[in-house]
Amino acid sequence: LSSRFSKIACVRCRLLLEVMEAVAGAIGPARVGLRLSPYNTFLDATDGVERAVQKNVWLMQELDRRVPGLAYMHMVEPRLAGGNTEAEGPIDHSLEPFRKATKLPFLAAGGFKRDSGIAAVKDGKADAVVFGRYFISNPDLPARLAVGAELARYDRDTFYSFGEQGYVDYPAMQESS
Repeated sequence: LSSRFSKIACVRCRLLLEVMEAVAGAIGPARVGLRLSPYNTFLDATDGVERAVQKNVWLMQELDRRVPGLAYMHMVEPRLAGGNTEAEGPIDHSLEPFRKATKLPFLAAGGFKRDSGIAAVKDGKADAVVFGRYFISNPDLPARLAVGAELARYDRDTFYSFGEQGYVDYPAMQESS
């Protein structure tokens, strides 16, 4: 990386690095992990793909140097375009540069279902996959994944709402008799 880029990245990442050092210092690095969304465009918070890769790889290397022994690195797939919007069409970038940049346990999130999650781990793209939205609409998600049951669709319009709708009104999988 150029020295100019390193200076810019250092300034942008300073608070995060200082917080990670402080928390790891207080409770131990093995109890601290980090989630990053390198390709998120929500509220125009993007540097573009190339810069996102450079900045986040630099950050991960700096974390390895300054806070060794973190519990995990958790990253969001680029298929989530920002906010509650899923990207449409083919995506020509991935979490691969970040997977290669760290030796930490690598967790990936972002629209996985049973088969795509299994494939991601089997292919070495992640050590584990993380489910968020599908846990909301499937209160019994582990059981559904175990038997290959269909996942209930979630309702984005109820995310971050004040009522019960969309949080506690999804039915559990029907057991076969």
